[in-house]
Amino acid sequence: MKEKSKLYAEECRMIEEVLQQLASEGVVYDTGERRWSKRLQSYQVVWAKVPPKNEQS
Repeated sequence: MKEKSKLYAEECRMIEEVLQQLASEGVVYDTGERRWSKRLQSYQVVWAKVPPKNEQS
């Protein structure tokens, strides 16, 4: 079970790295919202796709 937990933690770290990379490229952004995850028992960042230039105000 501990191995599964380590694997999950590594997957979460990798996903976070990808999201940070996408944010630095201007593809996604942190909305400032947080949602409670019952499964993880923590607040999670709500990410959103940056709209195309022609849809931005």
